[in-house]
Amino acid sequence: MAENFFLRYSGFKKIIVVDKNGLEILEKAGIKKGIYVPNGVDIHKFERKPGEKSDGKTSFLFAGRLEKQKGLEYLIQAAKFLKGKNDFEIIIVGDGEEAENLKKTATEFGVDYIIKFTGKLSEHSLIEQYTGCDIFVLPSLWEGLPLTLLEAAAAGLPIIATDVGGISSVFTHGENALLVKARNSRELAGKMQELMSDKELQKTLSTSARKLAEKYSWENSAKQLENIYKDV
Repeated sequence: MAENFFLRYSGFKKIIVVDKNGLEILEKAGIKKGIYVPNGVDIHKFERKPGEKSDGKTSFLFAGRLEKQKGLEYLIQAAKFLKGKNDFEIIIVGDGEEAENLKKTATEFGVDYIIKFTGKLSEHSLIEQYTGCDIFVLPSLWEGLPLTLLEAAAAGLPIIATDVGGISSVFTHGENALLVKARNSRELAGKMQELMSDKELQKTLSTSARKLAEKYSWENSAKQLENIYKDV
């Protein structure tokens, strides 16, 4: 299998990967042509305007495919641990093969009144969610570097994410995100509670996330790619 992998990719002059985990895979296969160019995000789309910040209950946002990989059952279980203690809601944006199972799980756990499934949204409506919610949550079981995290950072959302794949190569726990173990709904619930209770921490993570997103702007990614093409 490793030999087939090597033969498949060894003929290319350069191989662009969007997360450092992919770079490590290439190097382990003996391929030294990998170049790390992370996903870029249009940071200007996600700028918050005065008055867009939600008030009242805390709004948690997830955006992505509703598949096993995303670990959403652990987010639903975290909601079960937190219900009755806080005024909050969880907005889940996206569709996928797990949609009906997740809705059923929310009902079984008695949190269907907390969790709102929006289905797939238009770009405009999705941006409204990014700029209107309070905290972004990504409970994935495995990942590369998902664009949704960069979009959330561009919107200045405090982020809670699992420490998997390429996430920790970009986000630092306690500095620009809170990172938790995958498949650990208790720890996830604890970090959700921590952020709900600590507005100063929300502000700190929000500011740091936005600064991080600026490093991953489309403009910066385009410059990196342009330099690579010039060298080939």
